[in-house]
Amino acid sequence: MNRTLKYTLFLLIMGIVAGGLLALVNSFTAPIIEERQRQAVMEALGEHFDYQDYSLDKANEYPERNKNILAIYFAFDSEGKVAAVIYQTSAKGYGGQIVSLIGIKADGSFDNVVVVEASGETKGLGTQVLDFDFGVNNESVNDYSYNSISGATVSSEAVHIGIDVAAAHFKSIQGTLGGITNE
Repeated sequence: MNRTLKYTLFLLIMGIVAGGLLALVNSFTAPIIEERQRQAVMEALGEHFDYQDYSLDKANEYPERNKNILAIYFAFDSEGKVAAVIYQTSAKGYGGQIVSLIGIKADGSFDNVVVVEASGETKGLGTQVLDFDFGVNNESVNDYSYNSISGATVSSEAVHIGIDVAAAHFKSIQGTLGGITNE
């Protein structure tokens, strides 16, 4: 009985020490990882959208947003005014999550729809969403329709969901965009 108690205490102490060390390492690496992720997102925004500057993710300011909206970025013009809202959305495709960036200009027209992740989709069929023109660019969020890929209905629908939730959220905040500045 005495031996069992010793081993139990030893394992408990080792678990506490290991947990403490992991927490310490995480405190050093978490900010570095977060900064690299932020830089990668900013590079993707700059690659697919043509604006002067971008905000950090503002999704937490909209707790009522649809669960398919992962992140919300504001794009600013040279005067520091909101020129567009860019949504990072995710919806289930045929083989996994499809992540899209959906840009909507401040005037309520779509700027660009770019699929940035569809690695779980069927090669040659579902992965076509990566380069596909969904046909909403320059259409109003109040009246639009989109193109689909024949034979890749589920993958196309995942992008359509992203477009729809971005448009709905944009319409709910469009009236407040004038009060947002790049500061």
